[in-house]
Amino acid sequence: MGKKKAAEPQPEAPAPRRRRRGLMGKVDNLVAWATRVAMGKDLTTFDKVVAGALLAAVASYAVRGALAGRSSAPVLKVSDQDALKSVFFSGEPWLIECTSAGKPSPAVFEAEKVLAAQENPEIKLALLDCGATLPSGNTVVQRFKLSPPKEGPMVLLFANQQAQPAMATKSILASGESVVRWATSQSKPKVQKPTSTETLEKHCLKKKWCALVFTAVDRPSDAERSSLGKLAKAMRDVRFVTVDSSKYTMKLDLPDPNAAPAEGTQGEEGYKPAEPLNLMPTKSRSTVVLLKPSGSGDAKGNAALALAIPSDPSAKQALDDGLKDASAATAAPPPEPMST
Repeated sequence: MGKKKAAEPQPEAPAPRRRRRGLMGKVDNLVAWATRVAMGKDLTTFDKVVAGALLAAVASYAVRGALAGRSSAPVLKVSDQDALKSVFFSGEPWLIECTSAGKPSPAVFEAEKVLAAQENPEIKLALLDCGATLPSGNTVVQRFKLSPPKEGPMVLLFANQQAQPAMATKSILASGESVVRWATSQSKPKVQKPTSTETLEKHCLKKKWCALVFTAVDRPSDAERSSLGKLAKAMRDVRFVTVDSSKYTMKLDLPDPNAAPAEGTQGEEGYKPAEPLNLMPTKSRSTVVLLKPSGSGDAKGNAALALAIPSDPSAKQALDDGLKDASAATAAPPPEPMST
């Protein structure tokens, strides 16, 4: 009989993995639990409750992330005439992206976040379909005679009652910060210095309200210029212009409210007009006249309110306080026209 083969030696079983302690041990337990839950093996009620809570937390986080990436810019409708009048004609700075998609481009979305991070942002942002037909029958593009860019979004800035909005260039739209920087600089109101009757009419006499500043020198004091800049910013529906009375003369005779009234009837014998208001500035004090075109086209001309500006820095507050009447005047019905 043959010999029996000797049994082959069995490989030794691997030594059991040494259980880690401390924090790493907890990590191992968590991984093992997550693996078992993911495979759906031997789930206990506790496992199901914990897994459900974790899934709910992940879903909530995802929703918050989606909302954080969503624009809150209002979408204006061409049928909302009150909103469009505020954008086009209020003088307040509005950053408008022309889009029919109802959502901003990446640069404008980034600009929205930059503005939202500011404490008191002056610039408002909205979306508008500039190709849609307005109640007038024209589109926004036609109404303001715009030339849309060949590529990229069309972003407009309406501010200071300008006849035509400014349009952002491709380089400006490179980032949201550059868009906000451009809009902030572009929307600063400018104090004009007309040098002819034509430019005076363009920048002042044909505007709804105009603050005409008579100076005795070509360059007003720093205090006056600072105050005028603040006023122009606070009252964007009033156009501010300065006229150097040493170079230019204007026929603007307004009755002095402190003088004796006119005697008799104008055009008849014995008529004595009221003393005109002294509007001549001095080197230490300029003169401001707030003009409101009467629109009647008659001989009465413009209604006006005259106020004096102190150039002394210590008296600057008098200007800021004094011209508060101008703010009230723009909101109230116009005063009775005075003879000019």
